[in-house]
Amino acid sequence: TGSEIWHVTLVLELILVARRPLVGTDIAAALSPDMTTDDVRHTLSELSAYLSFSKDGSASRSRIEDGSSSVDSTFQSSMIRLRHVSFRHWLLDPHKNTSCRVSISRGRTRLAMWHLSQAHSLSRRIFLNEQFPLSQSSSLASSVNDSSEDACSRAMEDILQQEAIYHVLEAAIHLGQLCAAS
Repeated sequence: TGSEIWHVTLVLELILVARRPLVGTDIAAALSPDMTTDDVRHTLSELSAYLSFSKDGSASRSRIEDGSSSVDSTFQSSMIRLRHVSFRHWLLDPHKNTSCRVSISRGRTRLAMWHLSQAHSLSRRIFLNEQFPLSQSSSLASSVNDSSEDACSRAMEDILQQEAIYHVLEAAIHLGQLCAAS
């Protein structure tokens, strides 16, 4: 149907422009509210013959089955990418591909918006961590000495800041490539 083709197109656009393999939950978040998580899961299942699913980003399993007990774990933790570069070339060739018109600019825009949303969310967590440190928000913190608590808090803040910076840079790269293409 038309909505299924549209869902396939949206998912493929994200996978095509991603610089690294994506996880199913990231694809679902980037495509929200246009697609529900179940829609994304179903679409990935339908596309599984053309995709590769692995835990570490290397080429591995090629199937995700609807109704299987492993679907949720595969969806949440497997890195997803196109199985073969020839499929990518076919998708991008308007003379050969007449059934599923993908838009690189739409994919870049959606992925950039998702990365900015992730950076914003991480920035809020950093702010809340600064305003309400572990020692004020947890009764367990009283059993931990102050120096290890401070080190843990600083390490967590560093990790969150690095993740936020990564997402801002990825958004900038996608927006830059979008501008360069136009």
